[in-house]
Amino acid sequence: MSYDTEQFWEQYRAYKTETAEVHEQAFQLCLVASAVLWMDSDRLVNLGSGPDPEPMFKGRGFSVLSVDPQLGNKTDEDNLTLGYEDDAFISEVSARTGEPFLVTSFFSTEVVLAPERSRELYDGLFRVGAQAAIVSGFYYRGKRDQATVQEPGGLESYQSILPLEDTPGEVHEEKFRITLPVPSTMFGPDVVEVWRVLGPA
Repeated sequence: MSYDTEQFWEQYRAYKTETAEVHEQAFQLCLVASAVLWMDSDRLVNLGSGPDPEPMFKGRGFSVLSVDPQLGNKTDEDNLTLGYEDDAFISEVSARTGEPFLVTSFFSTEVVLAPERSRELYDGLFRVGAQAAIVSGFYYRGKRDQATVQEPGGLESYQSILPLEDTPGEVHEEKFRITLPVPSTMFGPDVVEVWRVLGPA
């Protein structure tokens, strides 16, 4: 199974429903912690959005640009079908926003990119107008000695195990972090989520 199968997304939708309350609380804490950084903009760029609207954005007044290769035929101004390794990724995001913006990435950039690559991506976004970023990843408590883990369906994911001193990029740094256990049917009882707020260095 991979991210581009309907089987995965059916299971992931059930996971999001199961964990909706704790994710809403974590997102709210991160919004409060980062508000001073992005208060002048209501533009939000959601990386790795998947094919479905993100319910945590509802009622918060954001103008959302969803970015994901799994968006399929959604080609309107609010959707961008690009992968992180696309040469035009940063320039396309910048062209679509045209103003300061907040970045979110829920279990995407932190999971599918190696830490050094995600730092490069975040640096690129901060250079073209990102004011703050809220990103989430995870680790398995019994596997903290592993950089990557095999997850349900054969997916290989990077774990969020770097200490704070190893996380800064060239133009951004970590400002706030939450770690919380979030057991689920899909991923099991041993998962600890890591939610981070990034801001300018």
